[in-house]
Amino acid sequence: MFPSDHADDNYVFNAPQFLAPFNSVNVQRNLSILLSPEAAPSNQTIFSDSEIVAMWSEASTKNLGTKRTKRKEGGRLVFYCHFVLHKRLNQLDACDIENYMRFTETPQPTEKWISKTKWPRQDARWRPFAGPLSVNSQRLAILMLKNLFKWMKSMSLITENPLKEITKFNLSSPPPEIHLLPDSAIYFVYKAIGTDRNIKKRVRNSFMITLFYTTAITPLEAEISDMNVINQKVRVMTISPAGKKARVIPISQAFLEELSQYRSTFDLPIKIPKNEDIPLLLTADSTYRRLSRSAMVYCISAVMKSAGALARLDGAHHLAGLLNHASAYWLRHTHLRNLAEDGSEFLSINRFAGHSNLETTKKYFDID
Repeated sequence: MFPSDHADDNYVFNAPQFLAPFNSVNVQRNLSILLSPEAAPSNQTIFSDSEIVAMWSEASTKNLGTKRTKRKEGGRLVFYCHFVLHKRLNQLDACDIENYMRFTETPQPTEKWISKTKWPRQDARWRPFAGPLSVNSQRLAILMLKNLFKWMKSMSLITENPLKEITKFNLSSPPPEIHLLPDSAIYFVYKAIGTDRNIKKRVRNSFMITLFYTTAITPLEAEISDMNVINQKVRVMTISPAGKKARVIPISQAFLEELSQYRSTFDLPIKIPKNEDIPLLLTADSTYRRLSRSAMVYCISAVMKSAGALARLDGAHHLAGLLNHASAYWLRHTHLRNLAEDGSEFLSINRFAGHSNLETTKKYFDID
């Protein structure tokens, strides 16, 4: 329900309908309703847009900074829908999103939408914007909204994703080039690995691909690291490159499963002893020798070319072209971009990647 016309005219951003949905008790109650089987057929009508943003912010990340960013970006779109379009989130189309992005360049009327002072959220003087969004801020907003609509689709809150077909926005300053592999290409990579008859090489290569694809460490870091950089209990990996600050990288369940298979195949205990000095990546024999960086490059290149051949046989010629040129750095870039698109906080990605320059991290928030 929209408030009165008078409320619309006065842009009451601190109205209870915009604040109450973010109360923790209300969020948990709404999530329990959303996740109950009985609610699925009517999900699109039982929740307000602010309630949807509140549930998305809570359910899609554990990082407090990311929750705040999601609330901010989702809330801005809700206000635009409410006060400008008089639409619901589930009624938006691609044209509406493009118009919203143009609106963020110069939110009007300025006195209604912008305040340089950071008033408390409950204050009537609070405004959604501190000023026009920069190009990089627009790119971050688009990534957050992509994540919002993807989540809404998964929860049956919308039938069509208005951002699904949008691949390019007219934003100035084209981003630096990064190399990405879609999920369909990764499928062929693992399929190619599975054709190797040497079991140790096959399992090692599978772990190596998962290592680069899910942690974004570099080949040099992989070369110098031992397996004891992995904490299986806490599910993190601590990388300490020479001359740089150590960084802690979260590891996935898929990574741990690959690790268990890898260690078992090489006759190592599943649990890594604290004093173990076995290299992280091993040669495909029984000597526990460290795999050199040049050998990594060669192995990954061979896997990618085999994957490209399988893609070509399947008629996926574009994927074949990508795979023929792919490297460990393509896997690194893809993971960092996936983190950005999934709503991970900018500074978290900067730390995971080990970038000394924030500008380097920003390119993963750029939209193609």
